[in-house]
Amino acid sequence: MFEYMDDISEVVYVADLETHELLYLNDSGKRLAGVEDIANQTCHAVLQRLDAPCAFCTNDRLSYDDIYTWEHVNSITNHRYLLKDRLIDWEGRPARLEVALDMTASGTSEDDLRKALDAEGMVLQCARDLYGASDLEEATRRMLDSLGKYLAADRMRFFRLRDGRVSATFEWRADGRAQQVAVRRDLDGALVERWRRLFGRGKCVIIEDVASLPAECADERAFLERRRVSSLAAVPLERQGSVVGFLCIENPASSLVRNIASPLKTLCYFFMSTVARIENERRLTSLSFHDDLTGLYNRNRYLSDVEALKRDGGSLGILFLDVNDLKVVNDRYGHDRGDELLRFCAAQMRSVLEGANLYRIGGDEFVALAPGVDEGRFERMAADLDDAFAEACVEGRFGLGSAERFVSMGAQWAENPSDVPALLLAADAQMYERKRTFHLDKALAGMTPAAPDATTGATFMPSIGESALLRDYNMLMSALHVSVSKHLMTEKFEVVWANDFYYEMTGYTREEYVALFNNNCADYFADFPDVFEELSATVMGAVAAGEPGYECLLQMPVKGGSRLWIRVVGLFTNEKVDGVPVIYSTFTGVNDVVQMERERSVTYDNLPGFVARYRVGADGLHLTWGNERFTEFFGIVGADEANRLFDLNIKANERAINSRFADFRAGRSTSFEIEAIGRDDRKAYFTVVGNCIDWVDGDPVYLVLYLDTTEVTEQRRLTDEANERLRRLAFVDEVTKGRNRTSFELDAGAAVKAAPANAYALVSLDIQKFKVVNDQFGVENGNRVLAYVHDRIASRLDEGEYVARVSADLFSLLVKAGPHDVLEERLEDLAHAVNDDLDLGGRTYLLTMTAGVYVIDEPDLPMMQLQDRANVARKKIGRSAAGGRLCACRFYSDEDRLRLAEEKELENRMRVALDAGEFVIYLQPKLELRTNAVVGAEALVRWADPVRGLVPPNDFIPLFERNGFVVDLDLNVFEQVCALLRAWADAGLQPVPLSVNLSRAHLADPSFVERYEEIRRRYEVPAPLIEIELTETLVFEDPERLARVIDELHAAGYRCSLDDFGSGYSSLNVLKDIDVDTLKLDGVFFDAPDFSQGRGADIIDIVIELSRRLGMRTVAEGVETEEQAAFLKRAGCDMIQGYLFSRPIPPAAFERLVFGQGRQGGDGRATGFGERK
Repeated sequence: MFEYMDDISEVVYVADLETHELLYLNDSGKRLAGVEDIANQTCHAVLQRLDAPCAFCTNDRLSYDDIYTWEHVNSITNHRYLLKDRLIDWEGRPARLEVALDMTASGTSEDDLRKALDAEGMVLQCARDLYGASDLEEATRRMLDSLGKYLAADRMRFFRLRDGRVSATFEWRADGRAQQVAVRRDLDGALVERWRRLFGRGKCVIIEDVASLPAECADERAFLERRRVSSLAAVPLERQGSVVGFLCIENPASSLVRNIASPLKTLCYFFMSTVARIENERRLTSLSFHDDLTGLYNRNRYLSDVEALKRDGGSLGILFLDVNDLKVVNDRYGHDRGDELLRFCAAQMRSVLEGANLYRIGGDEFVALAPGVDEGRFERMAADLDDAFAEACVEGRFGLGSAERFVSMGAQWAENPSDVPALLLAADAQMYERKRTFHLDKALAGMTPAAPDATTGATFMPSIGESALLRDYNMLMSALHVSVSKHLMTEKFEVVWANDFYYEMTGYTREEYVALFNNNCADYFADFPDVFEELSATVMGAVAAGEPGYECLLQMPVKGGSRLWIRVVGLFTNEKVDGVPVIYSTFTGVNDVVQMERERSVTYDNLPGFVARYRVGADGLHLTWGNERFTEFFGIVGADEANRLFDLNIKANERAINSRFADFRAGRSTSFEIEAIGRDDRKAYFTVVGNCIDWVDGDPVYLVLYLDTTEVTEQRRLTDEANERLRRLAFVDEVTKGRNRTSFELDAGAAVKAAPANAYALVSLDIQKFKVVNDQFGVENGNRVLAYVHDRIASRLDEGEYVARVSADLFSLLVKAGPHDVLEERLEDLAHAVNDDLDLGGRTYLLTMTAGVYVIDEPDLPMMQLQDRANVARKKIGRSAAGGRLCACRFYSDEDRLRLAEEKELENRMRVALDAGEFVIYLQPKLELRTNAVVGAEALVRWADPVRGLVPPNDFIPLFERNGFVVDLDLNVFEQVCALLRAWADAGLQPVPLSVNLSRAHLADPSFVERYEEIRRRYEVPAPLIEIELTETLVFEDPERLARVIDELHAAGYRCSLDDFGSGYSSLNVLKDIDVDTLKLDGVFFDAPDFSQGRGADIIDIVIELSRRLGMRTVAEGVETEEQAAFLKRAGCDMIQGYLFSRPIPPAAFERLVFGQGRQGGDGRATGFGERK
């Protein structure tokens, strides 16, 4: 691949990993370093001017699989480069490959680096797409679409530069249209003359602002402004070192255009390489199916079309045409004249046989196939062609006498031939009969008697009857273009007798041959001793082996310096002349056959894939030949190793082969994929395409092309694995390994939609007090229990029923509906099944559950609403509703329906209410027990509905958490808090810290802290005045993410508190794992009558003491009695919050409570927190 690297602008080099010796440096690198020869030089010496390896060398960080990306300023150029390194194999040893992209023009900002990486990524993706493209227009369209979207360009066009003209050839627009330019209007070449000069120096044209073009470019600026072009990039397109066109990009994004030149040049290099590759493939395809000399179809296309005609049926006319004495024309007038004769025949056929498919299937043989042509028209076509050639003969064209016909034709027609091959044979036989007649007539006109043997002085003198027979035999064999001769079996192989064609093949007359070569083969082959030695060795080898004769293929010299491939067949006879045995020989010219075979071999050996030939017998496939690439991979055909691999691969792909064996035996084309094992146990994947090219003794012979799909197959495998990973992430619960919420909603939703009303029931099943399992047995064991519960439930579901864990210990089930008591009993049985074999390390624990059931009477509702109804029913189950059962069950009712309707009304109004400012904050003071002073407050949201009045948070917060609106509401509350703190400071008051609640929904947004920061900075509020309250349940849902969030909040200056400690999954481990500033104790600690005595009091003491040691302040929530406050003060709690001191109150009331008066009545002594900037 490195031969192409000299054309790109990036520096590319390869260096030995141990010695640092430069193994390769492209032209860009040589220009940078100012060197021509890199032999025996190191990378640090050439590229850094250092005597020792670079201190910043990255060799120890490189691998074969990953690319290491870094930056460095080169000491030679003082330019900054983006570098990409990896390991490669270089002639069997590890080496470092580095590609360097000059980033100097883009400055040193991270943003420019990111843009360069983005551009590089775009170029690499386009290059991958171009690499596999087979359709040039589609490849162009896809590349321009990717480039246009990346650059946000209005329009892009390819222009061709030819003979001083500039014309557009392909256009892409931002609206997605991409097409060939139908009407090509030339541009004024003078307008782009400046561009031409830049292109000639390998530069791009980058115009960031058309209006700023200098005065000498006034015409260029005016032209671009008329076309509403404000910025532009133009990239040269090169072919074989010459600029043949350019890509023009109109109005690319200004932030990208400055740094895009180098990636664009790389992209255009890949594009032009793709253009060249596709054109070469098209030429190869054309050569595969077209005759290069005449432009007609070739034998390959002929065989393919005949197969199609066998299937299609319908009327068919067939015409075979053979050029008589093409060899005579070649010998007398040269091959150029012979080629002219062949092209003339093709032109005559084109002009007369309109509508027929025309083929040249051999050196001098043509065929016309005319499907769908009626008999009368076909007969006229054949007669007209005959007349055209007759007229050419009369004119004496090509040096042939007017009495001669230089073509023989055979024509057949059938209305609906049942046997197309038989019709072809009939036409072929008719043509050869006419050719035989031509040669017989010619032979009778120019027959000569036998000549004396010049070597021995003997004369072959047959009797009168024999002489007549010999003349007839001579005439017949010569007419058939077969050389027949008798030779003495001596070291010279003297000619005893030969027919006329023997001498005609040599290009000499009989007299010339006798005079020049003494009528023997040794003298004739004197200038080609290797050929004569081969012939002699073949004859003597046959004699020694006791064979009756011999056969060989030789290249015989011909008068004029050319050489002719001949097939020699000899027979040892009992005849003798002067006691010397006589050999009977025939020479047959096979030049066309050998030439075609050699051309085929050259073509096949240079194809990118493997090519092999198989004979398909009743017992299986028999490999007979493989091209060079085939043997490189599988071994030489016939060798033991190749035979072993052949058997191994046949067995490995037995299923694919057997499924198509009937097609093979019938001679039908076929294609399939295989996995192959080659030499040295190399594995590869191929798409195999087989076509029948011949039949031998009833067995089809196939030419098989192996297209290497290893990379594609491997990419497909990796893609499948990635898709499977994505599928598992998308649809599999990582705890239970069963369905997750998404999978359940899709499949269960589809089942509900396909069923009538009341066919299914949706169950929301919750495991009660599951936190105890996590606390006592650990989260890992807790997860095992959840997986066990899932599996036990799943094993007892019928077909068409589903279960999934949808959150921590909450499961959703879709089961077939029935009477309420039946469903309730079934859920109770499931609960018993779960507990039957529950194993928690030998300890007994009973899992109890609550289940909300909605019998689906409205199946068209979204799955979320169906689940809401089941959840509503479950949440209405009281603590004492179980009544001794393992599963307390409640069904969705009309009362619940009314509640959901109310929630729907809330959803419909929530955004309007937010915009209207109906959501307001109330502040619940925090009282410091030591000083009995208000030291802060928690901001709580209320909905001041103009119709319903003040709506408490319990009526809307759970709904907003489910539908995601809580994120917008939290941001609104945070902004109100910042505005209030700002107002206090502006009024000269000393603000107290306020805390705000953070919903778990924010954790899904990795940049949510920045959204909070943007609001805080706008109001210029110090971050330490705001405390972010995080619920304790977040610790167990995603502790790692929560820890990162707390670190981010602390880094921004906020304080953090852990809310509701003790209400759910509390564990003292939380205190050591989560770095918060304040711990808020839930009121559940204090609602027991004996909270201040016994174990309950000890637990509170321990938590407060542990918090103090960890540097956390404590706040007790829900304090409602003096007794509770006194106990907490004795225990060392820092602050309390609850109805004992104050309910949540509006900000104005809070100001009166804390500051003694409203904002505007302050005495001015407080200083706020500084002036606004």
